[in-house]
Amino acid sequence: MSAVTGRATADPNATTETTAEGIAGVTGGPAADPQVLTLVERSAAGVVRTRVAVTAGAVLVEGPDGPRTEPADALPLVLGRFAGLRPSPILDGDETLVDRAVLEARLNDPATPAPADAPEWLRRAWAAPWRRWTVETDAADLRLLDHIDAAEAGQLVVRPHDATRVAIQTRPEGLVWGELQTVPALLAAARGEIDPDASEW
Repeated sequence: MSAVTGRATADPNATTETTAEGIAGVTGGPAADPQVLTLVERSAAGVVRTRVAVTAGAVLVEGPDGPRTEPADALPLVLGRFAGLRPSPILDGDETLVDRAVLEARLNDPATPAPADAPEWLRRAWAAPWRRWTVETDAADLRLLDHIDAAEAGQLVVRPHDATRVAIQTRPEGLVWGELQTVPALLAAARGEIDPDASEW
């Protein structure tokens, strides 16, 4: 469990939310139209939500461990700690389709067997502890990132495929770190400060 999100509650239906008043309370006054990200962690232990308000002068974090303030340029580091990035072996595997219901079952119950046709890399990842983490923005109700932290098996990226299946693929930690560093630019684009088509990421 990362220091950003704190400890998940044993109640699988329990969540930790941050209100607008809570974000304002981090600075002792009203937040000046911050852009708010929701960091969602799902595992068999339950669901934990941490709110991150991004302002011009600071990154305001509030989760189960209470509020704290980070420097304005620290957003990728906050997200990296939340994602659980660390050196790990890189599993080599092609994108694999998995039923959404099976994926949800595995998140809720680690004893859920891997799909019968799962390749070897996915079987290794399936056997590791899982923590699915997403980065979502309130402004557009948009999920920016969707990954599974599979402990010693590394990071997996989850992408929608169709109404009943998702695509899962191994994701090197360095590429995940690169994705996290795009989040400030995505937020700036949402504010109309930059042209997203003009950026190189």
